[in-house]
Amino acid sequence: MFEVEKTIRFHHCDPAGIVFFPQYLVLCHEVIEDWIESGIGVGYSNLLRTRGLGTPTVRLQTEYLARSSFGDRLRFRLGVRKLGNSSMTLSICADMKGEERMRTEIVTVMVDVATFRPVRIPDDIRTAMQRYALEPGHEW
Repeated sequence: MFEVEKTIRFHHCDPAGIVFFPQYLVLCHEVIEDWIESGIGVGYSNLLRTRGLGTPTVRLQTEYLARSSFGDRLRFRLGVRKLGNSSMTLSICADMKGEERMRTEIVTVMVDVATFRPVRIPDDIRTAMQRYALEPGHEW
């Protein structure tokens, strides 16, 4: 699995000082960018600007399991649940010291940014993504 730590910052929180739920999705997108950069080795800006490929989200399902607050340092883990021709299903969870805070499943589609039409995931990217494949039935 790909892992990265993120600090909950002031701008992630609501007036009560806990993470405002849509901010978790912003953090998850950062994790995907980090994964494409460091895990896949392509670089998110390179994917978009040079290769002309994007990965828009087409479906997501999220569970919020415990609150996170300003200053918390969360460990995010990402695994590939399913890799299709042009789509990928990614599972992301966040925990702090073993206490799970949130989990989400995100379906994205590889598209040509000029036409916004789905394209086959390039072989070099597909091969790198397969290293993060989760075992069937994997539960967090």
